[in-house]
Amino acid sequence: MRKTPTLFRSFSILVVITLLEKVIAFVFEAIIAAKYGANSITDTYFSAAELFTLIDTAFLGSLAVIAINRYAYHYNQGGEKAAFSALSNILSCYMPLMLIISGLIFIFAKPISLLVAPGYDSETRLLVVRCIKQLSVIPVIVCLTTIELSVLRQKKRFEITGLKSLFISVVGIIGLLFVSKSDDKNADVLVYAYIISNLLYCALSSFNIRKYGKLRLVKPSFNEEIKTTLRMALPLMGSYGI
Repeated sequence: MRKTPTLFRSFSILVVITLLEKVIAFVFEAIIAAKYGANSITDTYFSAAELFTLIDTAFLGSLAVIAINRYAYHYNQGGEKAAFSALSNILSCYMPLMLIISGLIFIFAKPISLLVAPGYDSETRLLVVRCIKQLSVIPVIVCLTTIELSVLRQKKRFEITGLKSLFISVVGIIGLLFVSKSDDKNADVLVYAYIISNLLYCALSSFNIRKYGKLRLVKPSFNEEIKTTLRMALPLMGSYGI
């Protein structure tokens, strides 16, 4: 019989992880400051990263609420298999949309840079565009992770759901200490560390939902279920985006 984590135990672990990740995030930022100082490299990285934080918060934040709602509904109606079938269809419908968004971000990186980093000179803007193009894969990765985390939240596996920031900080520290060079001219190390941390976090969430079921890419079915998720998504995106 599988032991289900209690809410108190999961919450306690989440509190400890949250405190730990705040400390490590402070160390990460201190290392960035010591390595680069306040210059165009850090400016371009943080400007580009904030764009994807907004996408994560607004669009994928709404997707998280939707996935949790639909998972719980289908789980109560037909059990685990029905719930995973519904999530697989949601994933298969939203993943192509994420691919399109990623492609558009890559293609229109330069005009987007004018919005996220206005007033930069031409040389610094090239670095912003470079960062945005490199980070354009993030929405696709986070889309899968978001839906997987909806399962883990339902299972009270909060110790997994609270690790994302910790992964970003730890991988970033490793990159700065062991990969970056003193004569770095761009934010590549920070960007690649951000991407790798998201990939590792996605792999962790994928591994941890295997005991409950398996998400699959299936032939998308644009049924009433997907229409319901879209009706839910629009107001959520507005509120989260603001």
